[in-house]
Amino acid sequence: SSLNYSASYGVSTMARPLNVFTADEYRKQVVALGGVLEDFKGNTDWQKEISRTAVTQNHNLSFGGGADKLTYYGSFGIQNQEGIIKNSQLNRYTGRLNVTQKLLKDRLTVDVNLNATQTYNERPPIESVLGSAISTNPTIPAYDANGNIYLYQSGTNPLLALKLEKDATTTTRILGNISPSLKITDHLTYKLNFGIDYSNAHRDL
Repeated sequence: SSLNYSASYGVSTMARPLNVFTADEYRKQVVALGGVLEDFKGNTDWQKEISRTAVTQNHNLSFGGGADKLTYYGSFGIQNQEGIIKNSQLNRYTGRLNVTQKLLKDRLTVDVNLNATQTYNERPPIESVLGSAISTNPTIPAYDANGNIYLYQSGTNPLLALKLEKDATTTTRILGNISPSLKITDHLTYKLNFGIDYSNAHRDL
């Protein structure tokens, strides 16, 4: 028999944030172009506020072995992956089991296979959040003095959409089959295959 375990760990960051004005540059450019400056006295990098250093973890466990008439193999895996946009998350769980049993002096062979996967995918309103992050006035503070998301009348704080909107989908799939085969003569074998394919998805929006 054998037992194996493997794991990996990774981090992700935004590779190339767009080069937009800082708050000080924004103040100068609005005035230079003859615009009306709304100065909220802040200095916010909105691309930094909506993103994060994301962590990905993978864990895999497998085992296998057997005896004279029996062989088996199984595995279980977990993947937890954060997205670089806050509130984006992918969790995947997988399981697999294969068993082969020989009976009746090896004339009868029974194969059993089972695979199961469950995926949880949470996706924030990426398009609107990214669009807001590159266009929102950088003089607006991200949070108020009490640590709450800063609210103002002339627009919407990009962090507010991340807080209020949720889109999460959970998908489960199970594949299984059992295949007995009977050797009737040296040149004739009868084989039966019975399988199931079950899939279910649930979305919370």
